[in-house]
Amino acid sequence: MKRARMTMTSSAAHTITTGSRDGGRGDDDRRDVGTTAGGSRGRVLAGFPPPPEQARAQVADGPVADPGGEPVLVWAVSAHGGAGATSLAARVGFIGDAGGRFPSGAYPGEDRVVICAAETVAGLEAAQNLALQHLNGLGGETRLLAVVTHPVHPGWTGAKTPVEIRGMLDLLDDPGVPWRLIRLGFDSELALTAPDQVQQVTPGEVAEWMRMDAKARRRATRSRDSLAASGVVAAAADLVGLAADPPDPSPD
Repeated sequence: MKRARMTMTSSAAHTITTGSRDGGRGDDDRRDVGTTAGGSRGRVLAGFPPPPEQARAQVADGPVADPGGEPVLVWAVSAHGGAGATSLAARVGFIGDAGGRFPSGAYPGEDRVVICAAETVAGLEAAQNLALQHLNGLGGETRLLAVVTHPVHPGWTGAKTPVEIRGMLDLLDDPGVPWRLIRLGFDSELALTAPDQVQQVTPGEVAEWMRMDAKARRRATRSRDSLAASGVVAAAADLVGLAADPPDPSPD
């Protein structure tokens, strides 16, 4: 079995062992930690203990949505300051900003989350900690749909991603984990514009992206000034699809 090993955080001083890279996992590679009220199943893979308490996010003890606010499909949880949750929520109207805490999942429309992080060593360590917290059933009664990351330098994308960052991203993108890794492109507008003034992705743009074939999508991303080029339209479309998918059934 091919395994990837990596120290999660210096404070936790523990090592992750993933399942086989082809996605195969035997019954001895996982143990069940219960089903949430929404029907999602938390699984702890072998070698995935929870992070220490000081590295975890709080779970809200009340609703995170503003009374009378816009409907929210997915809540973005910040793994650290500057993680991009506020910016993502500003870009995409159906994403809410949960700050640095998990919604409890006990209130309507608060059962789907993504974890946001910057693509730095510290940022991805924080994201890994929150992902492990959720895997261990300590992220409220919520479904973790994705970990959403963004580069901190315009040149740190694709093949030019630093090797340290690439290794940590590969771990978050392992086939053995039950979430999706979504990498955004570098978004220069966010560095120059207040969050409440950025251009928003419209439902029509998301619907159009979902109808496009691969060739049309490549063509759309070639325009440097477009939201498609930053990856946010594709991310929004992916989250719509992930939210619509039924939770993984619990293992027999």
